[in-house]
Amino acid sequence: MSTFKTSVYSVGNSFSSQKVFLPSDYSYDHFSFARQGYNSIQTIWLAFLQLLKSPSISRSRPNTAVMLEYAYWQRMQEIEKNPLLEGLLTKEFAAKAAYIGLLADRLPDHAVARIQRLTRSEDDWDGKGAKAMTLPSLANFTNFFLESSKSPKDIGIFLNYRGEVLANWSLGDGSTIDIAFGDNYIEVVTDEYEQEFDLDSKEVYQLIARH
Repeated sequence: MSTFKTSVYSVGNSFSSQKVFLPSDYSYDHFSFARQGYNSIQTIWLAFLQLLKSPSISRSRPNTAVMLEYAYWQRMQEIEKNPLLEGLLTKEFAAKAAYIGLLADRLPDHAVARIQRLTRSEDDWDGKGAKAMTLPSLANFTNFFLESSKSPKDIGIFLNYRGEVLANWSLGDGSTIDIAFGDNYIEVVTDEYEQEFDLDSKEVYQLIARH
């Protein structure tokens, strides 16, 4: 049985030190872990989410800080077991996996699988100099769906040349909505308007809620 201890888990308005116990059968070949990348680490995050939902653990849904701390902890556990993985399991790798874990019960399975694949992109993925997915863009994409009530079944997810996550889905009138998640902004485009929002703007959620 493995133990993860976090000092940032929020319970109401207070903070306390908690321990999360991971099943002892979560052992796997370390090179397989590296090859499978985000899919393997995602399995651990899902197990973590299920443990927190267990009747024996009366806690709220894990927040971003907890998932990131857990991701970094898990990274160090793997590196301690096999130091050769340090170059593969970067902090950015772990952080991206944590953000994917937070999406697991907010988006359809096909959408989570899609964002996992796109997260593996490398610079020049299109042969024309396109950038790999940026961590801030993925974070903004994740935070948007954590804040929004939307969970579109037909969501499409893409990357643009700058490594920003793009999402689109159908609206009730047959048109589509396209959203670009930049490092410092969110841009919303429909057939009727195009508008850019600051990351701390609540207007974007009010706008999306009307569709």
